[in-house]
Amino acid sequence: MCNTYAIEKAEVALSFLLVGGVSQVWIACIPDSVTMMMLKNLPFVNSINTHMDYKGQKLAEQIFQSIIVASAVVGFIYGFIVEQFGWTVYIVLAGFALSCLLTLPPWPVFRRHPLKWQPAVEAPAETREKQPESVKKSKKHK
Repeated sequence: MCNTYAIEKAEVALSFLLVGGVSQVWIACIPDSVTMMMLKNLPFVNSINTHMDYKGQKLAEQIFQSIIVASAVVGFIYGFIVEQFGWTVYIVLAGFALSCLLTLPPWPVFRRHPLKWQPAVEAPAETREKQPESVKKSKKHK
């Protein structure tokens, strides 16, 4: 069954861009189970690492911000010298594209510090069946 919201959204997009609207309708009519089944059958999809550790996230954020600020400064100076604001925008957009390329994919440099999880401890069967007394509802004081 198709998602009616996605179809309405696609109809609006169709009025602006014919090809984009049609593709949104087609994608909206594919059930999620079929999409997941298609992705599971592709071996390279399962081999892609999609995680990034906390230190890697911090490093990626620092790299992203550094490149954006540096490109903004360089773009402003160059645009001021040639007296063209367009060059400033182009340089900042190029810095944004470069920073996205360097920080959005989970490169191995962002996965150097994996979390060490504690081993799972199973509770005895007796304690799992009993409910703790502290869970009982307390009476409100007036």
